[in-house]
Amino acid sequence: MMQSLIDRAAREAGPAPHPRLAPLYSSASRLAPALNRLRMVLPQDLHERLTERMRRLDGAHWSARFWRGDASLWSGGDEAGWLGWTDPARLAAVAHRSLGLCARLRSRGRTDAVLLGMGGASLGAQVLASVLAPAQGGLRLHVLDSTNPEQVRSLQARVPVAHCLYLVASKSGGTLESTLLAQHFEDHVARVEGRQRVGQRFCAITDPGTPLHARAEAGGYAAVFLGDPRIGGRYSVLSPFGMVPLALMGHDPIAFLREAGTMRDFCGPRAHGHANVGLRLGALLGEAALMGRDKITFWADEELAPLAEWLEQLLAESTGKRGRGLVPVCGEPPGPPCRYGSDRLFVVLQGPGSPARGDERTRLSRELARAGHPVVHVRIATPYALAQEFYRWQYATAVAGHVLGVNPFDQPDVEASKQRTRGLLARGAEPADRPAGQRWGSLLLDVGASEADAGGAGADDVRAVRASEPGVSDVGATDGGAGDVGARDAAARDAGARGAADSPAGPEQALARWLRRGPGGYHALLFYLPRTAGTQAWLSRWQQKLRDAGGGAVTAAFGPRYLHSCGQLHKGGPACGAYLFVRMAARADDGADGAPEPLAACHAAQAEADLRELRARGRACVSVRFGASLEQGLQDLSRLLEGALAQAAGPDGHDRPGSAARAAPVPLPREARGRTEAGALA
Repeated sequence: MMQSLIDRAAREAGPAPHPRLAPLYSSASRLAPALNRLRMVLPQDLHERLTERMRRLDGAHWSARFWRGDASLWSGGDEAGWLGWTDPARLAAVAHRSLGLCARLRSRGRTDAVLLGMGGASLGAQVLASVLAPAQGGLRLHVLDSTNPEQVRSLQARVPVAHCLYLVASKSGGTLESTLLAQHFEDHVARVEGRQRVGQRFCAITDPGTPLHARAEAGGYAAVFLGDPRIGGRYSVLSPFGMVPLALMGHDPIAFLREAGTMRDFCGPRAHGHANVGLRLGALLGEAALMGRDKITFWADEELAPLAEWLEQLLAESTGKRGRGLVPVCGEPPGPPCRYGSDRLFVVLQGPGSPARGDERTRLSRELARAGHPVVHVRIATPYALAQEFYRWQYATAVAGHVLGVNPFDQPDVEASKQRTRGLLARGAEPADRPAGQRWGSLLLDVGASEADAGGAGADDVRAVRASEPGVSDVGATDGGAGDVGARDAAARDAGARGAADSPAGPEQALARWLRRGPGGYHALLFYLPRTAGTQAWLSRWQQKLRDAGGGAVTAAFGPRYLHSCGQLHKGGPACGAYLFVRMAARADDGADGAPEPLAACHAAQAEADLRELRARGRACVSVRFGASLEQGLQDLSRLLEGALAQAAGPDGHDRPGSAARAAPVPLPREARGRTEAGALA
């Protein structure tokens, strides 16, 4: 049995491949691929702080202590037990053992694989599916990380059972969403092909001894791929959670991990000071946050958008605790320097297909640098060189955790919303859970008590108005049928307009108060709606509008997937966020006894649970329910936000004092505006 990474790293000066893989895996220079280029353009003050931080890290022998597994680099707790991801050679040995089984699973007429999982069990695979097309004989990979019934049914209709392999992925083996999705698709296969064929269509990726491991063995799954308990979910992409999907797509995980090994060499025990590229990046992220530049804004090529979302989870869940943390911003359209405050650090992610001379984002990034904003450019040389960035950013996150004084391997606040969800599901729908709020068009708006605590409307401004129009109901209640959507939309619009007109403090005023965040704050748009091209475009458009109106960062995410990504940050990170929950009014769906079917019930409960948990922590939260169709709801929400922005602005259209204030860029002396650039290895 191979010795542990930490024991071996203490004995050896550099990396060593697993002996059985010597012909396949080598860190020798003649086989080492080129290192991805990373270039930093920093204002002088941040450059000086980074230089001092690197001096201190080098003086403290940070890298050597990391490779010895010294937990005192963080909290002095169990951190050394979570470093299983650091040795690509060992991970290549694990991947090598699964190659034959993956090849057999690709046969038998299969053309598609559907991965059912959440968070770290799915986000890395989504990156691979976006960047890498299936190789010859490989399967098309689809990733489902939502309990939204419409999204589930959409994928179910696109991928026929007869040609599909289902992968249930969960580190803990007890993830609520993964368990429900597994049950849903097992039942689907049983209806189509018969219960006796279910096991042939399923595989599991999980850690040893988990409930999913037991389920797979009891259900006769075609294969079970076991992960490493010493690797946390968000650090698991180079383990079977990423490499099994890669192999099923027909690609070579050994070659992929060789690229990770190249980056490991530049972060390993032999890489000191500025030569350690992961150490330098992590020190930059940590120092930037300490300076107030904690909004890490990603501008990514289209095919690399899932990489930005993977980084969102890695950074947010690893650092967002103890009132500190990095706030990743993904999907926000690029803008000129005047649209941003002094709380930003920009990361430009470019893939092999990016123009050599750059594009509009490149031009804007140069303007940002000239205006004094820090900008990090990352150019990924080849699709397989993604592995380098997976490794670089994992190592850098561990460093940033040290700088911020947090344990980058735990997630202490995630369980709170899970407990509330379990409680809601156990109780079912009760009268006390019936939604209240103000009607506006087809919407039901609830600003909640925490809005008042955040400096907005008082309790007397919030009228509890039951939504009586057809189509709006509570979890477990029925509306008597779908009816005519167009007529329902019109009726809801008219009724809502009358209700808003009669209200002394209408929804526009309440939402305007929610928009007023101080410098350094951020807004989060949280959609418990189907993730489609239309809903994604709506979110991106409103990220830009709200940013341009107030200058603050605006994040956007779909529930429940964000609970496994930035949910930890929302609850445990800096208490400067304001959250807008958007969801459909719940209806009975598919249940034989009139109750919501399990996926719909879980989806509704997760939204309500996270809303309640954030409010209990004093966060400013607004809830909006769509009482009619999705399209009508998006139109009405746009109109409501436009009105709220007008309310938040002064008579001349500019921000009032105390409204959505822009954190003004820090003016730099002319001599400090010279760009500090770090080359390919920095």
